[in-house]
Amino acid sequence: MDRAAVRDEGTDAEAVGGTSVVETSARWWHLAFYLCFAGTAVFYAVVIPWPEALLALAPLAVIVVAYSLLVIPDWPSPNRGRAYVLIVIVCFVVATTLTPYGAFMYFFALGHIWMFSGGLREVVIAFIVLAAGLTAGIGIRTGGLNPLDIVLQVVLPCAGSFAMGLWIDRIIRQSEDRAELLRELRRTQDELARVNHLAGAAAERERVARDIHDTLAQGFTSIVLLSEAGLDQVRRPAEAEATLRSIRRVAHDNLGEARALVQSGQQRWDDTAFLGALERTCARAQTASPGRTEVRAAIDKSATGLDVTEKIVVLRGLQEALSNVIKHAEAASVTVTFTAAEDTVRLSVSDDGIGFDPDAEQGATDGHGHFGLPSMRQRAAEIGADLSIASRPGHGTRLDITVGRTGREAGHA
Repeated sequence: MDRAAVRDEGTDAEAVGGTSVVETSARWWHLAFYLCFAGTAVFYAVVIPWPEALLALAPLAVIVVAYSLLVIPDWPSPNRGRAYVLIVIVCFVVATTLTPYGAFMYFFALGHIWMFSGGLREVVIAFIVLAAGLTAGIGIRTGGLNPLDIVLQVVLPCAGSFAMGLWIDRIIRQSEDRAELLRELRRTQDELARVNHLAGAAAERERVARDIHDTLAQGFTSIVLLSEAGLDQVRRPAEAEATLRSIRRVAHDNLGEARALVQSGQQRWDDTAFLGALERTCARAQTASPGRTEVRAAIDKSATGLDVTEKIVVLRGLQEALSNVIKHAEAASVTVTFTAAEDTVRLSVSDDGIGFDPDAEQGATDGHGHFGLPSMRQRAAEIGADLSIASRPGHGTRLDITVGRTGREAGHA
């Protein structure tokens, strides 16, 4: 088993609850092996006559020291693991050569070869070297080789341990593959959460930008237009006073829009407030273009059946449409109608201005670096409303926003 690869993955694995399947339970492996060492040492001391017992205990003591120095401080690197495996093989062969009780080292030696070798190829080589060494040791100790003894004491234990170790290794590799899949899933989930967060932040920034454009920017435009009119009226105090009052009213409304923007989504907006906002928007447009454009409004006072989001889309559409008329249409009059039919609610804004080519506006701004028509289309699409624009140069413009009635808010709350 390639412990080096497992070691390199340790940091990522800890993120999902652990490192290698073996390394995660390292303390228990250490405890189990020390118990094996202690049990084997006690067995040697009790069963093997002295001083022959020392011939078995000495190689065992070397293995314990090597394990403590090379394995315990930290899960061994490939080189330290190979060094420990070599020491185990040498000590096992020496013990088998000196005493027939050396076979008890099978309990841990074969497991350590699997755990601390650098891969399957090294495991196979280690088992071959061990089998050859044990065969030579038995031959030296007994003065000859009995094929049956070699089969029972070397071939079968090594072959059985190799097969068992190979099966366990496959199980561990499958567990580590699943752990890697879990790590990859966690990384993918984290990346998806990050992307969703960024997308949500971008969408929120765009929503706030649209709201600022549809409310505060248009209010400031009205203030600018009124201020310009006021400069022309300096020598006519009565007219100048009326203009200043209009500026104050628009600024006050803009302040209200700013507060509403900060508190958006936190309050309920009933039909009475919504219909009043439509009327105030029309009145503001009339104030912003005194003597240039007549604004006529017909607002149906019936229950709208619209939810808050749909009402905001309709209101923003009216604000944008009137702003475009005042700034670009050069219209003598504009008519606003809001009607609530059985299944739909419709806002219509029509003017007798210079008109434009709607196809040329697809995907563009209003020509002044603002959101304009694309913003209106996007808002309508978000609630499933139908937005239609009929216009051609020299023949005015008509804009319709049609929203299906949901009946979620009936009457004047």
